Amino acid sequence: MIFMLEKIWVAIKFLGVYLYQLITSSISTINYILFKTKDMNPGLLSYETRLTSDWAITFLTILIIITPGSTVIRISQDSKKFFIHSIDVSEKEKDSLLRSIKHYEDLILEVSR
Repeated sequence: MIFMLEKIWVAIKFLGVYLYQLITSSISTINYILFKTKDMNPGLLSYETRLTSDWAITFLTILIIITPGSTVIRISQDSKKFFIHSIDVSEKEKDSLLRSIKHYEDLILEVSR
């Protein structure tokens, strides 16, 4: 019973984190499109994952893709590295995106325990 309550709590926490990220990234993307088109610095970046199962890697990929402003271009053969396109790869935005992805990854690891 306690095990199920923990899983439900993690799922609720995960949903809250995702909705927050979705809203903030949507606002940021709209802001770039409407007001900062000249300031955009699109590019590629990579992210090394700690996830090992196919479902977890797929789930993280989907979360990155459905979050506005970024998309997964490729996953390495060993499924350890994601290559991600972002509308802004300035140092601040890149760090923010990588922190968000790490947060998603931590929650996926917590759910899959």
